[in-house]
Amino acid sequence: VRGTSGSRKETAAIKELASQFKRDWQAYAEGKVRMLKDKDITEKLMQKRNLILFGFPHTNEIISRLSEALPFRLTKKNIVLPDGNRYATEDHGIILTYPNPLVKEERYIVIYHGLPWGEHRSKNHKFDRIPDFAIYSSEPLPELNVNRYKAAGFFDTEWEYAPANTDFLTK
Repeated sequence: VRGTSGSRKETAAIKELASQFKRDWQAYAEGKVRMLKDKDITEKLMQKRNLILFGFPHTNEIISRLSEALPFRLTKKNIVLPDGNRYATEDHGIILTYPNPLVKEERYIVIYHGLPWGEHRSKNHKFDRIPDFAIYSSEPLPELNVNRYKAAGFFDTEWEYAPANTDFLTK
């Protein structure tokens, strides 16, 4: 679900990230992706499907609606963790998996924004072993051949942010 509420430049970047994901997913999982605009998402569809949301609250209407319920604060300029760690959106990407707070059914969202993930991996391993969340740069992490993450980890059993379940890289 790509956001359509941003500037032309932001909307074009989101469209490109979503298109890249669609190509990558087809190569990785040999599965087709149905791409929709945020304005086309109905309550009925949210009840039936997990959603991959491209954008941020100011560029995607669905993310805007659920942003207050997320464990991280997502702003036009920063990704802010509850412990105060902050990462500039200009030079980072984020992949965040979380229960969809807008539905009663057990459905999930993935927020994918900024830089593409997995540019240094082969197509059949591009999305292997992604944690609940990763905030990353475009540089490769040589040991794993993935984007260099700045913060990556898992939520606790109640879907709360847990610094003890998070790895931080500063270099």
